[in-house]
Amino acid sequence: MKKIIALLMICSSSLAQDKFSYDSNTITDFIVIDTPGASSDIYKKAVNWIKENYVNPDDVILMQMENEKIRFQGFKKQFHCMSSVCSDATYIIEISFKDGKYKFDPISLKLSAGAGSFDVPLTDLKPYHDKKGELKKGSKEALDSIVNLFNSLQLSFDGYLTGKTKKEDW
Repeated sequence: MKKIIALLMICSSSLAQDKFSYDSNTITDFIVIDTPGASSDIYKKAVNWIKENYVNPDDVILMQMENEKIRFQGFKKQFHCMSSVCSDATYIIEISFKDGKYKFDPISLKLSAGAGSFDVPLTDLKPYHDKKGELKKGSKEALDSIVNLFNSLQLSFDGYLTGKTKKEDW
C-alpha cells in the first residue's frame, strides 16, 4: 500500500502545470501546454504573435531555432508599484515547440526603479522570506505580480494559437 501511495504522489507531482505559481522555495520553472498542430505551425504562430505584440519584433527576438524554439525579450512599464515607487520589468521568455505542445519558459526577470536595477531570483525565493520563513511585507504582492506577468503572457500566446483573441469586427 505504501508503494502505491508513493507512486501516486510521484505521478501527481510530475503532471504538467498549466499556470505559473510559487511556493516557499521557487516560482514555477516552466509550463507545458498541449495545443493542436505540428511544431512548425506552432513556431510560425509564435513568430507572428511576437510581431503583433511587440513594437520592434526584430529587436526583441534574441534567438531562433526554426521549428524548435524562440527566445525573446519584453518590457513592462510600471510592472510593480509599492507606495509611490514603481519598478519596470525586463523579462526573457523562451518558447520551445514539439508536435502538439509547447513549453513556455521564463528565463530571467530584471526590475529597475530610479537609479537601480536587480535580477529577480526565480528559483530561490529566500530573499522574500524572513528568518522565520514567513513572507516579508510586500513580498506576496511582488510574487503575485511576477506570476501574473508570466501567466498573462502565456495566456496571450495561447489565445493567439487557438484563435480566441482574434478581432474580426474591424
